[in-house]
Amino acid sequence: LPDGKYTLHEDAAPNGYLVATDIEFEIKDGKVVPGTNVTAATEDKNAVITMVDDAEPVPEPDKTDVKISKQAVGGGAELEGATFTLTGKTLDAAGNTTSENVTFTTDNTEGTNAKVSDDSKTITFESGKVPTEIKNLPDGTYTLVEKAAPEGYEIASSIIFTIKNGAVVADSVKTEVQGATPAETGYGTAPEGTYTAATDSSSAVITMFDAVKPAKTTVDISKQDVYDKELPGATLTLKGEANGRSIIFTEANISSDKITDLGETIKFVSGDAPTTIKDLPDGKYTLHEEAAPKGYVVATNIEFEIKDGVVTGTNVTAATEDKNVTITMVDDAEPVTEEPTTEEPTTEAPKTEEPTTEEPTTEGPTEAPTEEPTTSEPIIQVSKTDVKISKQAVGGGAELEGATLTLTGKTLDTAGNTTSDDVTFTTDNTEGTDAKVSDDSKTITFESGKEATEIKSLPDGTYTLTETAAPEGYEIASSIIFTIKDGKVVADSVKTEVIDASGNTSTGDAPDGTFTEATEKSSSVITMFDAVKTVKEEPTTEEPTTEAPKTEEPTTEAPKTEEPTTEAPKTEEPTTEAPKTEEPTT
Repeated sequence: LPDGKYTLHEDAAPNGYLVATDIEFEIKDGKVVPGTNVTAATEDKNAVITMVDDAEPVPEPDKTDVKISKQAVGGGAELEGATFTLTGKTLDAAGNTTSENVTFTTDNTEGTNAKVSDDSKTITFESGKVPTEIKNLPDGTYTLVEKAAPEGYEIASSIIFTIKNGAVVADSVKTEVQGATPAETGYGTAPEGTYTAATDSSSAVITMFDAVKPAKTTVDISKQDVYDKELPGATLTLKGEANGRSIIFTEANISSDKITDLGETIKFVSGDAPTTIKDLPDGKYTLHEEAAPKGYVVATNIEFEIKDGVVTGTNVTAATEDKNVTITMVDDAEPVTEEPTTEEPTTEAPKTEEPTTEEPTTEGPTEAPTEEPTTSEPIIQVSKTDVKISKQAVGGGAELEGATLTLTGKTLDTAGNTTSDDVTFTTDNTEGTDAKVSDDSKTITFESGKEATEIKSLPDGTYTLTETAAPEGYEIASSIIFTIKDGKVVADSVKTEVIDASGNTSTGDAPDGTFTEATEKSSSVITMFDAVKTVKEEPTTEEPTTEAPKTEEPTTEAPKTEEPTTEAPKTEEPTTEAPKTEEPTT
């Protein structure tokens, strides 16, 4: 470059940078005159003119403040005590919601009771006497969720809203609408008053409304037999629907310890007392029996409705001061079908009468026409009977108190044979006694008292009465086995258990008096007799009276040899008690 004055100018800066100011410099006598941004030449370097571009300033993102208000449906004063969370997703350059979380800081919660989570993705706060103002929210799509409602209020649906260019977009404010499945859940138009636009003197306001909790109803589900007694062991389900949506059941709704399922269906097993279902909202419900106890038929569904806390429907008993509303489902006993009675043809044909003096005649079917076997209609009956258990001492007499007894049973099949299935006992069988039914319903345990213990409503089956503990001073008696068939104790089925020396068990005839048949005034009686315990004396090891070492002749007079009679020539064996060998006499 020749000597002269020069100007360095930047026409356009790189993307993201600002155009620099012009630089002027001079070359004089072949050398660059040092100056601003001008570095003189050195032995190994040319003179350097340095132009610096500043980075383009990043504009401060648009931010806005939003007030969160909690009110009861209908508006009014702030509703204190609701717990909220606020989360957000950022927007891209086109204003679309991304999957990236908005990052919160304490700048957003300044002056409030709100807390920022450790991962900076969530703000949590509680509603108070005035709306909670969340400050400096950047553009993004936000979700406001109520985690816990104030006492007496329902949790409200979540609200979403979008902030764009530093302002809440009015038509972005939506409320969550729950579908039957998560896939069907979406967002719909927010209730009126949910969004209030910002003014010169106030931030935008998002208001969430809580509905007052409707009155909840508690009902008792009673599973009974035809005798109005609770029937344990039935598997039941309850479903409900309100406003086209399934009612969701939780553990808070049921007090039973026999729950097997919760959610849209609550499944439980009936027990010895009604099952209480608590806090049911208004809606329509269906009570269904999935499986009946053994020996019973599944009942028809029961439908009932709760409206404004009042239960209506079939099999519904209104509440009283000390009882809940009761829904009663009754199971009929499984029909006992008598074998079709194929009556023998009434023909007396096979009888071959002795020939008379008249012409021998073999009476044939013509005298009594063969009737078609008649098959009677199945007779539905529930054969049950009461049995008294008496405990007495051998020889009979008054009741023997204090024996502990158990009763177990096996069912009969349609042919009357004993099966391996256990008889299921209920409190119906022990009503009015001190007897107890085991948790698995397979055993009745009781103690003998001043009177015989009456076990009621025993179905057909083969039963075993066992004494597990005898009264003081008595022996435990052998077990007694008896069969009830067609509602009666079969007399010749009453046996006692016999255990031989090898421990093998069999049955033998019961002692006289073990079974007393029922009368019009009294049930059948099974009597178990206890023998008095024998007092075992210690075996006395007395010295033999023979004073053994002495070799005296035995002093016993046994060997007197009487003269045998002449009745017979008996040759008596010499007695071992006398060493004398007498000649046998004739």
